[in-house]
Amino acid sequence: PGVNGKGLAQLRAAGIEVGLGESGDEARELNEAFAGFIRMGRPFVTLKAGVSLDGRIAPAPGRARRGEPYFLTGPESREDVQRTRHEHDVLLTGIRTVLADDPQLTDRTGLPRRRPLLRVVLDAELRLPLESKLVSTSNEDVLVFCTDGLTSRRAALEARGVRVETVRGRVPGRVPLDDVLRRLAQMQMLSVMVEAGGLVTASALKDGFVDKLALYYAPVLLGSGGVALMEQEEMQRLRVSRVKTAQFGQDVRWTGYLHDPWSAGA
Repeated sequence: PGVNGKGLAQLRAAGIEVGLGESGDEARELNEAFAGFIRMGRPFVTLKAGVSLDGRIAPAPGRARRGEPYFLTGPESREDVQRTRHEHDVLLTGIRTVLADDPQLTDRTGLPRRRPLLRVVLDAELRLPLESKLVSTSNEDVLVFCTDGLTSRRAALEARGVRVETVRGRVPGRVPLDDVLRRLAQMQMLSVMVEAGGLVTASALKDGFVDKLALYYAPVLLGSGGVALMEQEEMQRLRVSRVKTAQFGQDVRWTGYLHDPWSAGA
């Protein structure tokens, strides 16, 4: 809003040659987070997930070893995920994923960032373990949203460099994602990448907060007991545009938009 069409005039007044219409699609994709933030008033949200051929994002409960990450996709896909993380301001997950996998949720590209990656955990009852990798690596870059800010737990986490904020819960055991996105917008966070389990993933999709999908399909089948990306009837309601595919090793990355950030209706 502060520029609103004046940017071209300022560039030209400074003696910079400006061309229009060249590499337009690439420029729009490069700036989609900013466009979404301006049009929607909240961070642009990308949902990333590794998916089996039968639409599962994790094996049946109890099949994976607790405390160790389960890799559905191959190393080439995981390397591409790091590049995608690098493009985002926030990496968001749920407490169930933290308890099951104990992830670090870091940007390991080694490339310079415009701001530190903020690692966000939705943790209604403040169950984040003090010995988790997130807590042990925190440097004021881990933010936990809860609905029950137990004083002792909060103090212990904050003493280890973890930021804790309480939001009003409307469903027991759930942190309202709309309130979280509103708070992140106040912090001028332009983009959020969701890497979470079935509960957070399904909720974000169902409530309409996902703008872009980045799904990495692996050539495996997990069976009916696996954790579904989303219930079939709910997936049928989604309308995806501008679909692209790319191959990484044996996996195929499938990207598409649920909300076009450049659309006037975004």
